[in-house]
Amino acid sequence: PAPRPTQSPAAQPSRSPGSALPEPLQKIINALHWWGSFGKEAPSQPMTAFIAGYSHKSGTWRTYLSKLRSEGLIESGGGGTLRLTSAGLAYAA
Repeated sequence: PAPRPTQSPAAQPSRSPGSALPEPLQKIINALHWWGSFGKEAPSQPMTAFIAGYSHKSGTWRTYLSKLRSEGLIESGGGGTLRLTSAGLAYAA
């Protein structure tokens, strides 16, 4: 049989399926999904923060991103971009 792709342990979602995200985290997921609907799959942090209603320069923003990364819902790309993972996409509204 062909080998199956696996995710690294850091990318495994820690949230149980169907559980709701806290509103601040949901706003970021929704902003990334919004950009994706326009073909921008990996928007910059300032672009994402603007749509989510946050300042990309705040410590709170960095905390929210850290939580989303640790739960395997987003990943960072080159040049300060953000991208939804398949697990993160499942939470997008």
